[in-house]
Amino acid sequence: MTNYEIADHFSLLSKLMDIHGENSFKAKTYSITAYNIEKLPKEITEMSDAELFSIRGIGDAIGHKIREIQTTGKLSALETIMGNTPAGIIEMLSIKGLGPKKIAVIWGELGIESIGELEYACNENRLTSLKGFGEKTQDSILKSIAFIRQNQGFYLWADAEETANKLLQHLQKTFPAQLFAITGNMRRQSPTIEFLELVTDTPQQQLKEEFERIEHSTLNEETENQLTVRITGKPAIRFYTTNREGFYTTLFTTTGSAEFITAFTNKYTLPQAAENEESIFATNRLAYIAPAQRE
Repeated sequence: MTNYEIADHFSLLSKLMDIHGENSFKAKTYSITAYNIEKLPKEITEMSDAELFSIRGIGDAIGHKIREIQTTGKLSALETIMGNTPAGIIEMLSIKGLGPKKIAVIWGELGIESIGELEYACNENRLTSLKGFGEKTQDSILKSIAFIRQNQGFYLWADAEETANKLLQHLQKTFPAQLFAITGNMRRQSPTIEFLELVTDTPQQQLKEEFERIEHSTLNEETENQLTVRITGKPAIRFYTTNREGFYTTLFTTTGSAEFITAFTNKYTLPQAAENEESIFATNRLAYIAPAQRE
């Protein structure tokens, strides 16, 4: 677990404590803890207890909570407060310009517990009756909700990169005899992505059995050469399955944008059993084009 993932636990705990009106000093402490963890020059997983607990701003109490997160993947204090918080309230934290204290007012005075209810209240002009809320705030919230709806299911490339690399490492370790490679928008480093796309020569049945063991995952959109897996809270995963001979040709055709692949195939030859991507360009007497430039 990375420092950023550990910090996220403390950051969310701080925000939920503010929403519930709990000890403001403690909430601020957890917020500062999250900031300090993100700024550490070294991964916590590489630190001994003595090294971790001696860091200013962490100490024994926070240090033990960090070890709890690393060991269990959870923070008991966060789990408790999340259990007392409607899921829709937590989702409201994603609305730009709407902090914990404003969410507390909306929840406490209007009984609103979801983004849908909040959108409805804004359209009815009900937020302007609350102290600290004006028409500009209400309009800003509506615009932010519209943006979230428009981009639901999409992730920034920078946010998805670590997840993609971890997934790749996990699959390579689980299926050491098989080939895997990241492809699609992720490989082209597009600003936003909808799917983590991978090419593999692993049989679909083996992939399905592996993901059936993973909690909160569902399999859908299965075709002869594609399999899509959805895991709660993560970008959807799309596999392009092929045989070993067609691996690099499939990697090439799924990496480039539709316009790039159409332009290439209209003018050049696409080998069916390429040794690697470089050979596809070399066969056509072309210099290698990096994935990020295949637009």
